[in-house]
Amino acid sequence: MNPVKSLPLQKADRIKIILMKRPSLLIVLLVLCSTYWMSCQKTPLGTGGSTPWKSSWLFPAVKGDVSLANLKELRNNKFTHLIPALSLGMPTGVPLNLPGVTINHVGPFPQRISSWLYRANIDSFDLDISLQNLFPIPIGAGTKIVFRNDADTLNPANIIYSYSIPNDVAPHETFTINLKVINKTIEDTVFIYLDQFTSPGGNNVVFDPQPSLLTVTLKVLIMKSIEIYSNKQFVSTDTLGVSFGSSLNNQQQNNGLTDTTATGQVHVYLENYMPVNTGIQVYFLNADKTAVIDSLFTNRLSIAGATTDGTGEPLNQTNSETGIEITADRIRNIKSSTYCIFNFKFDTNGYPPPKVVANTHARLKIQITGDLNININF
Repeated sequence: MNPVKSLPLQKADRIKIILMKRPSLLIVLLVLCSTYWMSCQKTPLGTGGSTPWKSSWLFPAVKGDVSLANLKELRNNKFTHLIPALSLGMPTGVPLNLPGVTINHVGPFPQRISSWLYRANIDSFDLDISLQNLFPIPIGAGTKIVFRNDADTLNPANIIYSYSIPNDVAPHETFTINLKVINKTIEDTVFIYLDQFTSPGGNNVVFDPQPSLLTVTLKVLIMKSIEIYSNKQFVSTDTLGVSFGSSLNNQQQNNGLTDTTATGQVHVYLENYMPVNTGIQVYFLNADKTAVIDSLFTNRLSIAGATTDGTGEPLNQTNSETGIEITADRIRNIKSSTYCIFNFKFDTNGYPPPKVVANTHARLKIQITGDLNININF
């Protein structure tokens, strides 16, 4: 079942831009400026002096969507864990003769994925593993790097993935591997162990206080569904560079045109199939990302969440329609910005515990249309 419907269009001749991922929101910003840029290219009617030219333009229809399964915060997690000599039961700064070392479990090294994540059901993901051995003894072949959903080493059902190191990792060497993993479930915290840790040992070795390092990068490729704790709040942001301001200003100078007013109404239509309440804002930043110049919306747009079944399939939808005033000042601010931040505030307040579930059909559909009125002096 796919409950997604087309949102209403008020002008038949509007251009449709349909993008199915979050970068479509950048089109919103480009539309604001490209429409204004096209108006400056129009040959003015009449001749002579400083004659005002008035024109009305249509914003193209911009359509896009956001899915909880594609949030940046869950798609690329990198973390480094310290493995001190004490985790092997070894003192530091003392010469030791070690004929051999065997330890069933070294760890755990817990990694919190998210405070609001209950469970992620993943179709496929990449694991990048880097083990930097700063011990004075080799880490033996057969040592396993094990990822678990809880700290219980007696429960094989909690193992997300286990990898056996094929060769000895000598002191001050680094072992790296890239793995593709399919059809796994990850909970809010991952517990990492070195299981069946072995080493041939050595004579007169001294463990330094500096620990060995285990670095893991988890890159989600395809997510089936996501489960989120009820009564949680979280934010998702993306920062993108934009460079439309300078070219727009140069074009106006070349044509000898000066914009005096630019006003209009932009209409935002939202359809929410996600089981989360959502607020939307886009911020424009200066070149060093230290100051917010303006925002796309005067007030953050908000829409209530919908409901889904146990598999995350939407059972209904919520709708919102908002009109936004576009002024000359806002257009000038957009032109002067170098970066923009897409900011979404989500919450599951009011949903029954313990969780809500969203599959790939549970999306927030966005459509923006509008009319822009421009006065030009030439």
